[in-house]
Amino acid sequence: MHIGPHRQFVQPSCIGAKICGMCMIAFAGSQAASGQFAPMNAPPAFMTPPTSAMGTVTNNLVLTPQANGFVVTGQVIVNLPAGASSGILAQWTVVRRIDNTFSGSGLMTNTVLTGFSFPPIGTFTTTAGSVVTDWRFFPGSGFVGGSQSSVPMTLVNGVDSPAWTGLSANSGGSGFTWTAGFFPAAVLQQQFTLFGNYTGGPGGNWVIDVPVTSEIIVPLPLCPADIVPKGGDGVVNVDDLLAVINAWGATSGPADVNFDNIVNVDDLLLVINAWGPCPSP
Repeated sequence: MHIGPHRQFVQPSCIGAKICGMCMIAFAGSQAASGQFAPMNAPPAFMTPPTSAMGTVTNNLVLTPQANGFVVTGQVIVNLPAGASSGILAQWTVVRRIDNTFSGSGLMTNTVLTGFSFPPIGTFTTTAGSVVTDWRFFPGSGFVGGSQSSVPMTLVNGVDSPAWTGLSANSGGSGFTWTAGFFPAAVLQQQFTLFGNYTGGPGGNWVIDVPVTSEIIVPLPLCPADIVPKGGDGVVNVDDLLAVINAWGATSGPADVNFDNIVNVDDLLLVINAWGPCPSP
C-alpha cells in the first residue's frame, strides 16, 4: 500500500533538457557504439503524442535528433481524478525517417531508459509496461524481424522498481534494405507504454519523467577501405583509391572510410595503409 509519494518532484525548469542543478540526467551519446553512422533524413516526430486512459495529459516532452536515432526527454504529467482508475497511464510513439539509400547487415537497435515515476497520494497495485525500439517500413508494416529492443518497466506502489537508471536493451543483429515501390519510407520507431492502477485516493498529478534514447547500432565493416564494388571484393586496390578521389568532399557514402562525414585525405591514407587483401573474418 502506498501512502504518499516519496520522491521529490522535478521543478519545471528541469523539464526537457535536464541540465539544471541536481536534475542532471545523462543519456546515451549520439554516435553508435561501433563508430559508424546510419543516415537519417528527417527530424524525429510524434506519430502518436502522449495519451492516457487514466486522466488528462500535459505533454512536456522534447524530441532531439542524434546521429543514429533520437532521444525523448522531459515529462508527461497525467492529472488523475479522485477515486479509482486504471489502464494505460502513458503512451506515445515517436518515429524518425531512415535515409532510403541506407542498407546494412548485423544492425541492432538500442533502447536506454532513465528517469522515474512520481505518483500522487493514494493506493496502487503493481503494474508494468515497456519501451520498445525497432525499425519498420512505413506505413503499413510491422517491425523488421530481429530489430526490436525492449526495456521492461514495473511500477510497485506507483513507483519504478527497479529504478529507471540507465536501463538498456539491444536487439539481435538484423539486415536492413529499403526497396523502392513497396513502402514510401522506412523509420526508426520508439513506443513507450506504461500501465497504472490507482485503487483509491484524492487524485492529482502523476509524473512520468524520462529520457529515453532509441538508436541504430551499425557494426563497422571488417575491411572498410574495400569499397568497390558495393560490398567489396576482398582486396583494397586502385579501384578503391579512385573511388575516394572521385567522391572527394562528399559528406557520406562508402568512400567516407573513417565515417567522419567528410571524404578527404584521411580516407585516402586509410585506403593506402590497407592496400592488399582484406583480413579474413
